[in-house]
Amino acid sequence: MARKFIVILCFLFACTQFSSQLVAQTLCTKNKRAIELYTEADNFRVHGRYDEAADMLRKAIEKDRRFCEAYYRLALVIRAQRNFAGAKAQLEAGLAQTTDPKKQKIFYFELGDLLLHSGDYKASLDFLDKFLKLETTNKVKIADALRARANCVYALEHFLNIPIKPVPLSDTVNFFQMQYFPVLTADEQQLFFTRRNGAADRDTEDLVVSVKDSNGRFQKPASISPVINT
Repeated sequence: MARKFIVILCFLFACTQFSSQLVAQTLCTKNKRAIELYTEADNFRVHGRYDEAADMLRKAIEKDRRFCEAYYRLALVIRAQRNFAGAKAQLEAGLAQTTDPKKQKIFYFELGDLLLHSGDYKASLDFLDKFLKLETTNKVKIADALRARANCVYALEHFLNIPIKPVPLSDTVNFFQMQYFPVLTADEQQLFFTRRNGAADRDTEDLVVSVKDSNGRFQKPASISPVINT
């Protein structure tokens, strides 16, 4: 039994080594320390520990400035932290490090998606078209890109250049670190919206309402119900 156990362990070790070699062969870098940092960073990323992941990915890039996958992974981490401008910068930097169409199309898709959500429809459309020209097999990604492209086309065709000067409500309403999805009642007396306790994805959300007083000023938001906001 002991001999068999040793044989199995040796086999598993050999498989691990072979798998690591295959991963290394597909990456832009051959720097072993950069690859170690890149791999370790992903363990933090999938658990939502974005600061640690970003720090390791930056160190991986310092080891090899042409490590395009590290730029891409860093962009994903930064985007998860809601830093869209920073994510765009990392994607552009990573794209500049490769001439491989198989790698370029990954950057094209992510840039197209990011710019769509940032409202830069023309630039988004350009990247999505580049992606669709290169991608021929991944049906899920192609469908996502076509859907995003349709949104860009619709936005560009229906864009109205109307001057709007939004005025923020008082700090009484803008009370939380993150708040969004506002809905104003028809009589404009109540404002319902979602507030989040922090900026991280794992932070909880609650529904709140701000009611106007007799002078027409919105009051401090309050929970709509302890039954809903548990």
